[in-house]
Amino acid sequence: MNPKAGAGRGNSPTLEEVRADIDRVDLQIIELLGKRAELVRSLGELKKGGPVRDPEREGRVLEKVKGVALDRGLSPDFVEKVYRVFFSYFVELQQVNGEQR
Repeated sequence: MNPKAGAGRGNSPTLEEVRADIDRVDLQIIELLGKRAELVRSLGELKKGGPVRDPEREGRVLEKVKGVALDRGLSPDFVEKVYRVFFSYFVELQQVNGEQR
Protein backbone atom coordinates (compact mmCIF):
# COMPACT_ATOMS: atom_id res chain seq x y z
CA MET A 1 0.00 0.00 0.00
CA ASN A 2 1.01 3.57 -0.57
CA PRO A 3 2.40 5.33 2.56
CA LYS A 4 0.06 8.25 1.79
CA ALA A 5 -2.94 5.93 2.05
CA GLY A 6 -5.82 7.50 3.88
CA ALA A 7 -3.93 10.67 4.76
CA GLY A 8 -6.01 12.51 7.33
CA ARG A 9 -8.30 9.50 7.80
CA GLY A 10 -6.14 7.10 9.77
CA ASN A 11 -4.92 4.00 7.99
CA SER A 12 -7.89 3.43 5.69
CA PRO A 13 -6.93 2.64 2.10
CA THR A 14 -8.06 4.96 -0.65
CA LEU A 15 -10.52 4.02 -3.37
CA GLU A 16 -7.68 3.98 -5.89
CA GLU A 17 -5.60 1.63 -3.72
CA VAL A 18 -8.43 -0.82 -3.28
CA ARG A 19 -9.12 -0.74 -7.02
CA ALA A 20 -5.42 -1.33 -7.73
CA ASP A 21 -5.51 -4.33 -5.38
CA ILE A 22 -8.57 -5.67 -7.23
CA ASP A 23 -6.76 -5.19 -10.55
CA ARG A 24 -3.80 -7.23 -9.22
CA VAL A 25 -6.14 -10.00 -8.08
CA ASP A 26 -7.83 -9.97 -11.51
CA LEU A 27 -4.43 -10.50 -13.15
CA GLN A 28 -3.69 -13.37 -10.77
CA ILE A 29 -7.02 -14.97 -11.67
CA ILE A 30 -6.17 -14.75 -15.39
CA GLU A 31 -2.70 -16.22 -14.75
CA LEU A 32 -4.26 -19.13 -12.86
CA LEU A 33 -6.80 -19.71 -15.62
CA GLY A 34 -3.91 -19.83 -18.09
CA LYS A 35 -2.15 -22.42 -15.93
CA ARG A 36 -5.37 -24.43 -15.70
CA ALA A 37 -5.69 -24.33 -19.49
CA GLU A 38 -2.13 -25.70 -19.85
CA LEU A 39 -2.96 -28.53 -17.45
CA VAL A 40 -6.18 -29.29 -19.32
CA ARG A 41 -4.23 -29.51 -22.58
CA SER A 42 -1.84 -31.97 -20.91
CA LEU A 43 -4.82 -33.92 -19.61
CA GLY A 44 -6.23 -34.10 -23.11
CA GLU A 45 -2.95 -35.58 -24.32
CA LEU A 46 -3.09 -38.22 -21.59
CA LYS A 47 -6.67 -39.15 -22.46
CA LYS A 48 -5.75 -39.78 -26.12
CA GLY A 49 -9.18 -40.23 -27.61
CA GLY A 50 -10.90 -41.25 -24.39
CA PRO A 51 -13.97 -39.46 -23.10
CA VAL A 52 -13.41 -35.77 -22.47
CA ARG A 53 -16.07 -35.39 -19.77
CA ASP A 54 -15.97 -37.15 -16.43
CA PRO A 55 -19.22 -36.31 -14.62
CA GLU A 56 -18.12 -38.09 -11.43
CA ARG A 57 -14.91 -36.07 -11.30
CA GLU A 58 -16.82 -32.85 -12.00
CA GLY A 59 -19.19 -33.67 -9.13
CA ARG A 60 -16.30 -34.25 -6.72
CA VAL A 61 -14.63 -31.02 -7.78
CA LEU A 62 -17.88 -29.09 -7.33
CA GLU A 63 -18.42 -30.46 -3.83
CA LYS A 64 -14.85 -29.61 -2.86
CA VAL A 65 -14.86 -26.04 -4.20
CA LYS A 66 -18.32 -25.33 -2.78
CA GLY A 67 -17.04 -26.38 0.65
CA VAL A 68 -14.00 -24.13 0.30
CA ALA A 69 -16.27 -21.29 -0.84
CA LEU A 70 -18.42 -21.70 2.25
CA ASP A 71 -15.33 -21.65 4.48
CA ARG A 72 -14.23 -18.41 2.81
CA GLY A 73 -17.60 -16.69 3.13
CA LEU A 74 -18.50 -17.04 -0.55
CA SER A 75 -21.74 -18.31 -1.97
CA PRO A 76 -21.41 -22.00 -2.89
CA ASP A 77 -24.04 -21.46 -5.59
CA PHE A 78 -21.96 -18.67 -7.14
CA VAL A 79 -18.82 -20.82 -7.10
CA GLU A 80 -20.72 -23.72 -8.64
CA LYS A 81 -21.90 -21.49 -11.49
CA VAL A 82 -18.34 -20.27 -12.10
CA TYR A 83 -17.01 -23.82 -12.14
CA ARG A 84 -19.71 -25.02 -14.50
CA VAL A 85 -18.56 -22.31 -16.91
CA PHE A 86 -14.97 -23.50 -16.38
CA PHE A 87 -15.95 -27.10 -17.10
CA SER A 88 -17.77 -26.12 -20.27
CA TYR A 89 -14.89 -24.01 -21.57
CA PHE A 90 -12.16 -26.50 -20.69
CA VAL A 91 -14.07 -29.46 -22.15
CA GLU A 92 -14.39 -27.48 -25.38
CA LEU A 93 -10.66 -26.72 -25.22
CA GLN A 94 -9.88 -30.44 -24.92
CA GLN A 95 -12.20 -31.23 -27.83
CA VAL A 96 -10.61 -28.61 -30.06
CA ASN A 97 -7.12 -29.81 -29.16
CA GLY A 98 -8.18 -33.40 -29.81
CA GLU A 99 -9.39 -32.47 -33.28
CA GLN A 100 -6.08 -30.76 -34.05
CA ARG A 101 -4.02 -33.88 -33.27
